[in-house]
Amino acid sequence: MITHLHKRAGEWSRRGFTLVEILIATLSFAVILTALNSTFYAAMRLRARATKNVENLIPMNQAAAIIKRDLRGILPSNGLAGPFLGQPVGMGGVAGSGYLEFYTSTGIVSDDQTWGDVQKVAYYLKRPDVAADVAGLDLVRTVTRNLLPALNADIEETPLISGVDTLEFAFYDGTAWQTAWNSTNSDTPLPQAVKLSVQFAGRNYRNRAEEPLAFVVPLTIQERASDTATNSTASTGGGP
Repeated sequence: MITHLHKRAGEWSRRGFTLVEILIATLSFAVILTALNSTFYAAMRLRARATKNVENLIPMNQAAAIIKRDLRGILPSNGLAGPFLGQPVGMGGVAGSGYLEFYTSTGIVSDDQTWGDVQKVAYYLKRPDVAADVAGLDLVRTVTRNLLPALNADIEETPLISGVDTLEFAFYDGTAWQTAWNSTNSDTPLPQAVKLSVQFAGRNYRNRAEEPLAFVVPLTIQERASDTATNSTASTGGGP
């Protein structure tokens, strides 16, 4: 019995793989390798897509935060500051560009700058100063800190977003959205809300246009200014 088992073990040890078994193993390995390669390629594409989306969102979120902060600190143009000016698309200097200019209290007071916190800001599109890989224009923000200059005022210009195709502003008057606003020609110094829309010229990894940037900022300073005027009239005994 023991001799028979040793004989069978020797036969098994001398037996090799057949050609069919080798082919089946090779085919199975190729199928597994193909599946792993497809999964790895899909994961790399997903990672690249997520990284690009995050990189694109960072400047957009920063620009949106700056614009919202400026609009929330806006000053009424009824003697406290200069006029509020909003021009439609095509009037901002380059094609597809709107223009927005107003006075706000978001200026940073520091020891090396003698200006107060009131400053004039403007938003518009501008052609890039240097050639860039991204198509389109730059959304820029200009700041004027010295509001009473003896000569020409110093204007600080800061690019916020690149690759912009069009920039549009809309102004809510209480009943409808207007494409332009000039506080010197309006019965109300400020609109009740400002809407911004940015269309991008760039393409994503699927050769589609990037998602636009759009938001609405209510201007609550308009209501506070009206309340102040009403209280001042009541305290002085004036009235219609």
